[in-house]
Amino acid sequence: FGDVFIAFPLEGAPVTATFFMNTVYDLMLPGTVIGVTENHPNTLMFRFMFDITFWTIFSVVLLNIIFGIIVDTFSALRTDAQRRADRARGFCFICDLSLNTIEAAMAAGRGSTGNGFVTHINEEHSVWDYIYFIFYIKGKDP
Repeated sequence: FGDVFIAFPLEGAPVTATFFMNTVYDLMLPGTVIGVTENHPNTLMFRFMFDITFWTIFSVVLLNIIFGIIVDTFSALRTDAQRRADRARGFCFICDLSLNTIEAAMAAGRGSTGNGFVTHINEEHSVWDYIYFIFYIKGKDP
C-alpha cells in the first residue's frame, strides 16, 4: 500500500500522516514534492506548512476577495436597476411629477377626469406622442 500511494515516506511518522501529506501535495501541486525535499529531508515539515499556508491564503482569501468584489458589483447593478425601475413607475417622464402628487391633484379636482396617474401618463403626457412630435419636427423643411 505504501509503495503505491505514498510518494515520499516520513521517517517515524504514522502511515496516515504520511498519506495525508502526500494527498495534500497531490491536490495542491501537480506531481510529487520529492524533488523539493530530497536534498533537505529535515525541512519537509516546514515546507509542508509553508505550502499549506500559501495555498490557503492564495486560494481562499484572494479568491474570496475577488468573488466578493464581483458579487458586490452585481448587487450594486441590481440596486441601481431597481431604483431606475421604481422611478419610471412612480414619476411622469414628461413633467416629472410623482404619482402621489398627480393622484392628490386628481382627488382635489384639479386634474382631468379619469384614472389618475395612469390616465396622466397614457393620455395627457404620452411619451409616444412626444416622440412622434419630435420626429415630425425633425422631418419638416426648415
